Amino acid sequence: MVNWTVIRATENDAEAIYRHLTESFFLDEPLTMDARGRMSMEDMFALKALPQNLSFIAVDNTGKIVGTALNYDNDNEPECDDPSEDDPFFQELFRMFEYAEKATGKSEPGLMSLHLLSVDKSHRRQGMARKLVEATEDHARNSGFTGVKVECTSKYTADLVSSMNYEKIYGLFYKDFLNDKGEPSFNPPPPHTEFQIFVKRFR
Repeated sequence: MVNWTVIRATENDAEAIYRHLTESFFLDEPLTMDARGRMSMEDMFALKALPQNLSFIAVDNTGKIVGTALNYDNDNEPECDDPSEDDPFFQELFRMFEYAEKATGKSEPGLMSLHLLSVDKSHRRQGMARKLVEATEDHARNSGFTGVKVECTSKYTADLVSSMNYEKIYGLFYKDFLNDKGEPSFNPPPPHTEFQIFVKRFR
């Protein structure tokens, strides 16, 4: 029995979203699981998108946040400070995103970016991630966006959006993204082998 509801997120939810991410997302997300506890609420890029009023949360019957779809206008990306030189992990993560953007060119205008999709472990296999993506799509359509873009560090997210008729526009195998020592910057556990970008266009 489903005991959760998908609703719009607000800026007032920032602290609870951050708590959910540190307790759930960072434990399992293939690239950032080692970053848990190293990113403050003030530094988290995904939370800086909340003022755009485009994000969604899933809440259980106690009001606890058990899922998130954190979204932003791809033409109006929230400002983000460069990662500290003392944190090579985040430097490499940002470098990979920049590398992918250069390889694909600037995305076509009018897209909503689904930046972060997360479901609490206790609520998985209930269709929550799909519902969060569907809510994002519906809001994007109703708000005049031309489509939704999803950057997938996880194979599970990539498989989900692929099953929802998203088109893969880019892929980068982690073994091929090397640091200045010539070694892979990321070695996530299987089955996560590739960073992928997908787009669903509405017209």
